[in-house]
Amino acid sequence: VLLQPLAEPGPGPFTRSTVRAAPSPSPTRSPEEDDGSATRTVHRVSGAVPGLYGGVRSEAACDVGQQARLLAADRDKARAFAETAGVEAVQIPGYLRSLTPV
Repeated sequence: VLLQPLAEPGPGPFTRSTVRAAPSPSPTRSPEEDDGSATRTVHRVSGAVPGLYGGVRSEAACDVGQQARLLAADRDKARAFAETAGVEAVQIPGYLRSLTPV
């Protein structure tokens, strides 16, 4: 698992971002602090930390409706998403709305 800022799309994003608002940038090291080594430090974080994945129980970090529309507009992606989620493609909007933000 690669920890990265919420605003970063990451390698090979499945859809464009559906983040609701511009998130606060994550702290980064300045070029002066970069020692040039390829060594990365591993930080352990509990998966139970509220907001770790961008949302909290009552406030989602993404626009669920927009995500559903993006998938509906691309049948191949909708089919792949639905298969992975264990639902039919027509059930994607309801499935997305049923998820609890974490």
